[in-house]
Amino acid sequence: MKKYERFKQIADYIEGTLSADAVKELDAALQQDRELRRDFLEYLNIDAAMAEIAVLPDSETVGVCKRSVQVRRRLYLMLLALAASVLCVVSLLLFRRNNGGRDTISEVSAKVLYTENLHLEGHVSEVQVGDRLILSHVRLRRGLFCLELSTGVKLELIAPFTGDFAGPTRLHLVSGRLNADVGKHGRGFTVVTQAGEVVDLGTGFGVDVTENGGARVAVFSGQVRVKETGQAKTSNSLTVLDGEALSLQKGKKPGRLSSVNIRAHKMELDAAGTSDLIESVTDNIEDKDFRKFYGIVTNGMAEGTIAYTNRVGVAWMAKPETSFPQQLLGADVVCPFHMDRMRSDLNVTLHLKKPCTVYVLWDKRRRPLPWLRDNFRRTDLRLCSGSWGKSTMPVVRRVAPDAQGRILLEYKVWCKDVPESGPFTLGSPHSREARRRRGGFAMYGVVVQPLRREDAGGLSGKGAKGDWVSPDASAP
Repeated sequence: MKKYERFKQIADYIEGTLSADAVKELDAALQQDRELRRDFLEYLNIDAAMAEIAVLPDSETVGVCKRSVQVRRRLYLMLLALAASVLCVVSLLLFRRNNGGRDTISEVSAKVLYTENLHLEGHVSEVQVGDRLILSHVRLRRGLFCLELSTGVKLELIAPFTGDFAGPTRLHLVSGRLNADVGKHGRGFTVVTQAGEVVDLGTGFGVDVTENGGARVAVFSGQVRVKETGQAKTSNSLTVLDGEALSLQKGKKPGRLSSVNIRAHKMELDAAGTSDLIESVTDNIEDKDFRKFYGIVTNGMAEGTIAYTNRVGVAWMAKPETSFPQQLLGADVVCPFHMDRMRSDLNVTLHLKKPCTVYVLWDKRRRPLPWLRDNFRRTDLRLCSGSWGKSTMPVVRRVAPDAQGRILLEYKVWCKDVPESGPFTLGSPHSREARRRRGGFAMYGVVVQPLRREDAGGLSGKGAKGDWVSPDASAP
């Protein structure tokens, strides 16, 4: 294909009029022709500069416009040998964004940090840790792919995944999930979805694009700015802080996302996706500015599992000189936000997919409240959370460090069999009568196991051998 024909093809792609087959042909040409890639990137850089100028106030554009004229002159000189039609193509490239166009693909350099069962479309040879790849379109059919961009931004892409880079600071997420660790120098990195944009302000966050075109955004550290699709002013955007999550849907106002599936040992989106036991976790907090989320850890209960979504470093662990309770190993965990331990009006609802045994881990320093004492069975299981820092006083007041210098809190374990799927509501962590304690206790924890049959061959759930029983039914 002649060069001016290729330029026309690029312009058609940017305007969204290029056919699917032609898009594939252009993609292949960009991957094979280094000179074409260089010209393409130069056009994109000029286009990006013009887009930035377009949104600046007049007071800030005097010097910038002068420099942009010089840039355009150099571009036009380079294209003098081409036909007049090519000059029209360049004009389209320069002013595309002012005419309501969209971002275009752009190559980025990325270092492979790790992979897991990876199938990266377009790469015949196996991708190795340490490889440096040139990427524009990214398609993952399976596995995990973690890469580091030239800006220091680390991205973990979770299959099935489809995304397109528009430079090292901008990624269009079409489908799938990602975890982003932006680091010190990646501030401003933006994830674009159909439902809105997520602009990093120095943080770690996760984005999940849903099947209906919506997006879920969870912030694990720092903060991000979320802008709805079609918003031109950043003043109308929302700032989302660590421990908060939003649900985005095109044409609708962002809403609180009350629960997020996270990993057992790190605040990140879980590659496994959803729990087989818990559909979601909600509460009765109606404050429109409240955006804290409950973490759901699938099959993850063990030594070191995250205990609270807003207490980094505090995890579940065995009581000293004992082993971790077998009945709880591998269970699903609900991680509440510790800050709400003083609320006397809080109700937390688990939306269960199947019959379950629900365990409540209760600070042993406190008397159980009536909703727990009257409706749950007390077991002989014990568990600890830690290590807590001295800065968390008064939660750990009068708690002496153990032999290893750790500050641990001990919990008693209560359980209840829930024989049907659907909503199951837990009571408040506090009561007005107990306010004199001034917060000297921990928020309760929640663990969920499937409710098993005494007879594995029973199907009806009826009769002596088919009754639902708790895994620790014999416990006192």
